[in-house]
Amino acid sequence: MSELENLEHLLAQGKITRRDFIKRASALGVAAALTPELFASSARAAAPVRGGRFRVGTAAFFPTDSLDPATLTDIGNYFINWQLRNNLVEVDYRGEAIPELAESMEPSPDAVRWTFK
Repeated sequence: MSELENLEHLLAQGKITRRDFIKRASALGVAAALTPELFASSARAAAPVRGGRFRVGTAAFFPTDSLDPATLTDIGNYFINWQLRNNLVEVDYRGEAIPELAESMEPSPDAVRWTFK
């Protein structure tokens, strides 16, 4: 049995991942000759694992940047924060403030204080 046939057999049995198959086949120099039928089976997702690190690749950021909403100074940091967090209120397509995380919001009679539930 050739090495490529062995790899195909391991892939069909689910003993190696598609990524490992492509790596090994590429090392053999046969990546261009692979047929799509080899990858016709459904993909299996890995089970979720708690913990780890969330890494974001961005440009023009500095080690002193923070995810603290109170210290944001640059639009790039705002974009990252908007992707990670929700707000109490958001602005809808008409330009009106509507609750996002808040259930409701009520202004005081002089509109100096707002109460969010």
